[in-house]
Amino acid sequence: MGQKQRKIEALVPLDQRFEMEHDIRGERFKSASGLWMATDRADGELYLLWLIEKTGAAVDRDVARILADTVRRVRGVLARKSARKVLLEVIDLVEDDREIGNRFAGADGTPTTLSGRSRRTLENTARTLSGRASIWRQTARLVRGLSHLHAADLVHGGIDDGAIFTANIEPLELKLGGYEGCVHVGSLGSGGAGLLCPGRVVGSKPGPTVWSDAVPGSSCPFLPKTVDSHLRQGIETFGNRR
Repeated sequence: MGQKQRKIEALVPLDQRFEMEHDIRGERFKSASGLWMATDRADGELYLLWLIEKTGAAVDRDVARILADTVRRVRGVLARKSARKVLLEVIDLVEDDREIGNRFAGADGTPTTLSGRSRRTLENTARTLSGRASIWRQTARLVRGLSHLHAADLVHGGIDDGAIFTANIEPLELKLGGYEGCVHVGSLGSGGAGLLCPGRVVGSKPGPTVWSDAVPGSSCPFLPKTVDSHLRQGIETFGNRR
């Protein structure tokens, strides 16, 4: 019996599927840890793409499997309306022969990709008591996002400016993303239970680290330094007036 020949088709290049932004905003995204703003040529919608280069080795298949599993699990979490309000919507896994990553919707960037105008707006917000209260309410939303992930036995890979996304600047609306670093611990049994509490994350260093969320006196690691400075200057006053 002769062996059946399987035809391996090359993947459609991503730059044929999507029109990447290459203007001033595109340059800001280019330096933001593999993030791209791109328009899908099929439906004309604007999406965020998080992409990394393939190595050409067997590890590429492992990365694809991990990302696909994470997409499936996070989409299950997003079935809840309350989760969709605070978590960045992950659409699917995208790849070609050179790159692989995730496609997202529901945000227009991260704090590091803000335009000069948006950055100034955020800085002005942080100068007022009501503005600082708004920022901390958004920080609390991110903690709720962690809670949704933890309820699904997903531990976030770490909170930094690459995991926080801006759905809107005025009024401020932040969403939690960065799912590529998520770890599923459901199979660990009670041994992993200690990781599944809001505000406790797995970072790049060995062992869990505590992120002090929405606590007067803490800093926001994902905000521009000038914004965080104004925030810390007024947070004690805000805490005393609550």
